[in-house]
Amino acid sequence: MSEQTENPNPQKPQRIPFDLKDFYLYYSHNYFQIKRTLLQNLLGDLNGYAGMFNENPMVSAEDLKSSLKLEIRGTYFQAIETLFELLFALEKQDDEEIWKILANSGRSNYARIESIANGDHSFFEKKIKVKPLNQSSEVELSLLLYLVYYRFAPIELSEDWNRGLETIKSFLIQIGKDFSDRIDYNAFKHGLRLFPTLRTITFGKKEYDLSNSYTILKGKKDYDEEEKQDTNDQHKSRFRIVQFDLEHDLRMIELCGELISNIILTRRCAYYPDEKKTFYYFNKINYDDFIVSNVKFVSFNFTVEKIFRSEDSADSNV
Repeated sequence: MSEQTENPNPQKPQRIPFDLKDFYLYYSHNYFQIKRTLLQNLLGDLNGYAGMFNENPMVSAEDLKSSLKLEIRGTYFQAIETLFELLFALEKQDDEEIWKILANSGRSNYARIESIANGDHSFFEKKIKVKPLNQSSEVELSLLLYLVYYRFAPIELSEDWNRGLETIKSFLIQIGKDFSDRIDYNAFKHGLRLFPTLRTITFGKKEYDLSNSYTILKGKKDYDEEEKQDTNDQHKSRFRIVQFDLEHDLRMIELCGELISNIILTRRCAYYPDEKKTFYYFNKINYDDFIVSNVKFVSFNFTVEKIFRSEDSADSNV
């Protein structure tokens, strides 16, 4: 980045000159790999780190464990959003305007992610004209290949490259589905309406173990159609219970992070040739290994309703 120059007129603000391409030089491309590794190691050595809270009797080892699990889940949503923001911004092939495009990206990206999750795959079918590095003429290239590998993408795809491209497509569709379930995302982003310390719940005479789950207090914008039609809602609180799937979330954060790194590093190397050319290649990834889940249930909903029996007493029913 260029140095700041002295302002000859202190009354008049002066812009600091810098190269627009510096975005790729200074962007924290490995943020999610670092955060994922830190959270995984913290969780793996819980007893070692729980001692940090010895002076705070309000924090137990179990509280720390629940918080770390939630942080991993929240990081997964953050990684998904970051990846799609970069993909949609660079779709315009105006790399030097990336600062402005990202700063002005809005909720329309949410709709695009949901559209991909619901089966609109036109984003993956787009072709563009691009001039590969060390080539004098333009060639037609898959937009997705261009976004992930930039001008280092091969002109002709082998079977491995085609398989890798299909893996990336399938992965983006899956994380789009995960992200488009707004209940989890909204609960993490707005007000932390989460209760990871709810250990059991009883329906009738049966008690359910929730020690590996978190409970979400649903906001009205998260209601399904049936709940929205409920005219007797003023005394009801609606919840969703979601089981943690840490191994799944950690794997998905890892792949999101690697795709983000590739998007940035390929452009960094193109703009700054002295940079070491170290990229990720996704041709050997077994997609099924990434999305596999071993949880017994994914989620379920329940409603608590306060029932008034008289002016002075009230009970709650589930």
